[in-house]
Amino acid sequence: MNILVAELQPAKGHRNLCLHTCKILSKIGKVTFVDSLSDDISEDQFNVIRSPFGYYQGTNKYLDIIQRTLHSVYIINFVSQIYHNGNYDIFIGITYDELAYALAWRKLRNVNVFLMQHNNFDIANHNFLKKIALKYIFSFTSIKIITQCNFIAEYAKYRYKLDSDKIIIWPHPLNIVRNDIEIYDCVGISNSNDEKIIEDIIKLEEETKIFARKGLKIILKSKKLQYDDGSLKVINGFLSEKEYNEYISKSKIIFMPFSKFFKYRMSGTLMDAFSNYKPIIVTSSPLSKACQNVYPSIIKDYDVDSFLKSIMEFRERTDIMKNEFDRFISFHDDSNLTNIIENTIDNSLNGKIQNKLGDF
Repeated sequence: MNILVAELQPAKGHRNLCLHTCKILSKIGKVTFVDSLSDDISEDQFNVIRSPFGYYQGTNKYLDIIQRTLHSVYIINFVSQIYHNGNYDIFIGITYDELAYALAWRKLRNVNVFLMQHNNFDIANHNFLKKIALKYIFSFTSIKIITQCNFIAEYAKYRYKLDSDKIIIWPHPLNIVRNDIEIYDCVGISNSNDEKIIEDIIKLEEETKIFARKGLKIILKSKKLQYDDGSLKVINGFLSEKEYNEYISKSKIIFMPFSKFFKYRMSGTLMDAFSNYKPIIVTSSPLSKACQNVYPSIIKDYDVDSFLKSIMEFRERTDIMKNEFDRFISFHDDSNLTNIIENTIDNSLNGKIQNKLGDF
C-alpha cells in the first residue's frame, strides 16, 4: 500500500505526532511525508517531499483568517498534485483547516482521504464559519475522520450525524522521554493553560504561602504572567522541545489547567504525562471524565481549594497506579497501534465499521 501523509494546516506542536505516525504507517505500507518544516529529516523508514509553503506566519492580524485559509488551500493543491502524479492508495491529513478544505476538497475528489481531528470540534463549537464548514465537509465529501478516543467518536456521531463507517479511531502514540530525578512536585506547562486559573493560584500563594510552607516546587506556564517566590514559579514565553521534556521528566505530577473550551479532543500533555508514569490533576471536561472511567487512580479533578491536597496525595505512588500506567502504555504502544491502524484502514477501505476499542 502506498500512503501519502501531510499536514494540511502545519503546526509545530504536531510535528512529533506526524513523524511518529509516519513510522507506524511505514510498517503497513510505503509512506511519503510532505514536510512543511525547513530542517532536514534523516529517516530511512519513509520518503520525504519538501513543501514550498512551510508553516503559516501571519503578516496582518485583520486579514489573518483569509491568509491562513489561502495558505492551507495552497498546501491542498500541492498535495493533490503529488497524489495524482504518484501511485498512492490513500491520503492521510494529520491536520487540516476546515474552511480551506471546504473550499478545495474537489482537488482530492475520488481520493481515499483520512483527516485527523484535533481541536476542530472545539473550535467549531464557538466559530460559526468553521461549524458550517465542518457540516459541509461531512455532508458532501467522502472523507473518513480519524479521532483518537472513543468519546470523541461518539460525539462526532451525535453532533454531526456521522455514520459509523465514516469514523475511525487511532489512539495517540506514546511520548517517552528520559527518566530524570523528580525535583519538581508539580508542573503545568501546556499552551492550553487557562490564564484565570494561573492567576488564581498565584493569588492563593501570595495570600497564604501555602506551597512555600509545605516546601513544594511548582512550575506553571502562562502566556502573560510571571511569578517566583521560590516555591511557585510561573514562566511565560516559548519552551523548546528539550526544555519541555525536561520539565515533564523532572516532575512528580503534571497539572492541566485547561479552559472550558477544551472538550472534544485528545491532550498531548496527558499523553506526555501517562507515557512517563506521571499522574495528572486536570480541570473537569469530557476528556477527563472519559479518562477517569478507565484510569481512576492516576487522574484527579482540579479545584483550587483541593489543589494542595491532590498534590500531597499523588506524591505517594501505589501499586494500583503503576498497574494503570502499565495498562495505558501497553494500549498505546507502537505494536498495538500498528495492528489497530492496519485493521482500521483495511476495514474502512472495504466499507466495514470499526469495533469500539478499549481505553477511553
